[in-house]
Amino acid sequence: MNGVGKNRPGVSRRWFLRGATGFAAAPAFVAPAQARPAIMDGVTAGDVTSDSAIIWARADRISRLFVEWSTDSGFQNTARAPYLVVTARTGHTGQIVLNNLPPGKEIFYRVRFDSADGLISGESATGSLRTAGPGRDVSFVFGGDQGGAGWGINPAQGGLRLFETMRATNPDFLVHLGDRIYADRPLNESVLLGDASQWNNIVTPAKKKVADIAVITAIIFWMPLTAAFRRRCP
Repeated sequence: MNGVGKNRPGVSRRWFLRGATGFAAAPAFVAPAQARPAIMDGVTAGDVTSDSAIIWARADRISRLFVEWSTDSGFQNTARAPYLVVTARTGHTGQIVLNNLPPGKEIFYRVRFDSADGLISGESATGSLRTAGPGRDVSFVFGGDQGGAGWGINPAQGGLRLFETMRATNPDFLVHLGDRIYADRPLNESVLLGDASQWNNIVTPAKKKVADIAVITAIIFWMPLTAAFRRRCP
């Protein structure tokens, strides 16, 4: 997550006024869907400690990133961080640091992108994490070598099913050991198997060739079926 923007230190007047009602506040005016910033690739958390965490998200355009959190899944009582402007310089990605989290608790967070001028509210997405704390066991899963050797995401086989298997164990975090994108080997749309059946891969333009620097980011975001896992597990 290097190279993306971090929280701006100031708090805007609009952000302050919104504080009383949080994300439930109505936008300044109703806008068509195409005018609203969208969340790309889901949301995720990282670098979780006993009292802090980093929330990551990517938008489809220059916009303002907002994050609020609560110990209540219904977000009845929330705390909010100062917003962050994301631009093309960082691939419209941003990180917001949540501080002063309670130790040993499940934290629910909600992410939203607004237009760069703050007049149009975009869609929101939620996730959760657990902070470290005394008297609580910590569990984690680990893995690697994801989508390699010509075998990618086959929707007919349920996609990357191992991520759902890992999520079902309710881990605190995932340790990914590497080889997530296999940038040095393109994927074919289909592979003929020994029993004459066919394995079909989801193939984006970035995965049709050996990667160069310009398409590395596009390949990283090629794994949409991991979004449900990343939303619940750092």
